[in-house]
Amino acid sequence: MSQKENILTHLKTGKTLTPLSAFQLYGTLALHSCVAELRADGHNIVCTMQSENGKRFGRYALEAPLAQDFAPDRDPKTRDMFGAPNS
Repeated sequence: MSQKENILTHLKTGKTLTPLSAFQLYGTLALHSCVAELRADGHNIVCTMQSENGKRFGRYALEAPLAQDFAPDRDPKTRDMFGAPNS
């Protein structure tokens, strides 16, 4: 599995990643680059900045897809108001 695939699998479990944890777990030195690629692939990854021991770093997490991404097609030409195909 590639580092990018490992990172996505990790985030899909609901866990978060920091640059340090990504290096320790998957050997990646460029978490931000992997995250940028995953975002370009359509994954909704958010970063929360944190501080510990006077150092700032990002903690990355995968957000749930928006409900509209799963909404049925509402085009009145092809679907009724409940999303069922028109006869």
